[in-house]
Amino acid sequence: MSPGFSRLTDLLSEDVQEISVNRDNLIEEMLQMYTTDPMLDARQIRVCFFGETGDDLGGLTKDLFTSLSLWSDILKNSSLVKTHL
Repeated sequence: MSPGFSRLTDLLSEDVQEISVNRDNLIEEMLQMYTTDPMLDARQIRVCFFGETGDDLGGLTKDLFTSLSLWSDILKNSSLVKTHL
């Protein structure tokens, strides 16, 4: 590998944060991560789900944020239903 390419690879990987989350506790774990590290959103993340195999080439990260979005909608709708009963 050429020195220039090696340095580029190093620079790109400096802004990557690998995170491991459990699908059963996504909201709590992500809130904890962002509370602990407010700069997390400034870095690219690579996701690993506990108990699952797979390399995150973008799909696992998308799955994480899609799941968070769905749970957010469910919780919002759930609280709306409770207030209107």
